[in-house]
Amino acid sequence: MKKICIILMIVLTIVFLPSCKKESDKEEKDKLPEHLKTIAEGNNKIIEDVEKIYDLMINPEKTDISQDELSGDKPESSDNNNDSNKESKDKDTKNEDSDTEEEDQNIVGDNQDSEAKTDIAQIISKMWQEVSNTCKEIHGNWNDYELDTIRDGADKEDIGKFEIAVNGLTIAVDNKDILDILYKTNDVNMSLAAFYDLYKGHIEGEKNRINYCIRGAYLSALENDWENSAKILRKTPVYIDELKDKLIIDDKNAKNLKKLEISIKDMQNAVISKNKELLLIKRDIVVDNLYGIVQGEKKKEK
Repeated sequence: MKKICIILMIVLTIVFLPSCKKESDKEEKDKLPEHLKTIAEGNNKIIEDVEKIYDLMINPEKTDISQDELSGDKPESSDNNNDSNKESKDKDTKNEDSDTEEEDQNIVGDNQDSEAKTDIAQIISKMWQEVSNTCKEIHGNWNDYELDTIRDGADKEDIGKFEIAVNGLTIAVDNKDILDILYKTNDVNMSLAAFYDLYKGHIEGEKNRINYCIRGAYLSALENDWENSAKILRKTPVYIDELKDKLIIDDKNAKNLKKLEISIKDMQNAVISKNKELLLIKRDIVVDNLYGIVQGEKKKEK
């Protein structure tokens, strides 16, 4: 009897050990690879940094750059020189003193404007270098992740689409072509959606597809192609339905989904108005609502 029990234990161990290993592998596969997340974060950082560069170029006074960053450590020689200039003209008439002071103020103002422009140019140059570095990091992470995509079942076509997108992004960054960079980062986000689909229980793929439409619609509007902008937005309901199929619809997500759908309609109305500033505001609201949707626990298999 004792021998029979031992034999049964050995048999059960042989039978259930592989299944336990498979379950462990399954759980590991459902976890998003760190390199995939890092690639996505890097791509989004490029979008953020390039939009900041654009804002700084067209509206330097309205940017988030601090005054300290703009001014830096400035020598006080200008003020000292102006004081000495005034002292050397003490013997001039009052009218001449007034004219001289006004000229000095103009010179100081011109110098400050010139210094500010130089500072802004230096900041922009540093920001471009940061964008370039982030782009290189994306390539490094892709090199580490590519084998995982093959192991996890990615199609060669999806891998090829990503490589085309990221290579195009690299060229656009090298050319410092802001609009092309924003198009290419959008392509990268869209191509990443297929990789997210490899991992059960995640909704990032659907979110990326919706985001692709939202940003693509705005980019088309920037080029005054309002018709294409409206056409792109009309694709979003399909992706939202796919999102709903994977999403746990609790009270919070139900509210966030409603907010998302309403904000997309608002964006469509902004396209009709053909106002780019309004469209940008509505785009940012949609993106915020989209990121507010977070997957909860996985659905139980029926």
